[in-house]
Amino acid sequence: MYKKVLVPLDGSKLAEVALQHVEQLAWELGSSLILLRVVRPPRSVEYPWPEKMMALNQELEAGFKREARSYLAARRGELSNKNVEASTHIMVSEDVANAILDYSEQERVDLIAMSTHGRSGVGRWVYGSVAERVLRGATCPVLLIRAKREGQ
Repeated sequence: MYKKVLVPLDGSKLAEVALQHVEQLAWELGSSLILLRVVRPPRSVEYPWPEKMMALNQELEAGFKREARSYLAARRGELSNKNVEASTHIMVSEDVANAILDYSEQERVDLIAMSTHGRSGVGRWVYGSVAERVLRGATCPVLLIRAKREGQ
């Protein structure tokens, strides 16, 4: 039923809570996990030398991708040690939710499993909710796990 499970991760411990839930599911069902990291491109600012700014942005983006690759490789290794098959993918996009949705359709995943950071009120309004946008836009089932912050 759930052969391909997409797990978007942003590098936070809160996002990793989803892994705790899907690794057992994947092991029992023989599912493969796809660990996805969406990297936001560096923000451009006015700079008197545009070519230097472009080079700096490219350098920053390359650094973001290196960090994401290292992070995802570590998570894949942890899953491999538990006999859970996982692959990794990195995307660059300003719109994280749309990137997740586009990738899920492109890869025809059977399930998207992700943590929600549990923001409410003004925090949700200011930051938006990637999880909510994915839930509303996905064409496959979505498993949302509410991650609790430390001290809750």
